[in-house]
Amino acid sequence: MFLVYAAMDAPGNEMLPDIIDMPCNWLQVIENPSDPYHAVYLHSRATGVQFKESWEAEGVVEWHWMPDEIGIFLTDTRRWNEFIWARIAELFQPNFARLSDFNQDASGKTVFAQAC
Repeated sequence: MFLVYAAMDAPGNEMLPDIIDMPCNWLQVIENPSDPYHAVYLHSRATGVQFKESWEAEGVVEWHWMPDEIGIFLTDTRRWNEFIWARIAELFQPNFARLSDFNQDASGKTVFAQAC
């Protein structure tokens, strides 16, 4: 059984098969979505900004078990200048994650954005 999200079933959306060949390891793939601090330090402060400048802001992170305990979701709330930036990530064991859009930043008002 596959999980079906509202974003996958939205009017006008078309699901297309795709293969993204990206050399990596399973631990990296499964750990990164559950650790938003690595984006602050690894992708911003240690190596220079790799995404957007606002990614270097350290946030308040809370991890939550999903009701059926199949995975976790986290909330990551950051302040950037006069804006509050809230991000959510979901991680389903053993190998599925839903992340926020990597192209987003906190330099302006965004009501809702997701990567799916």
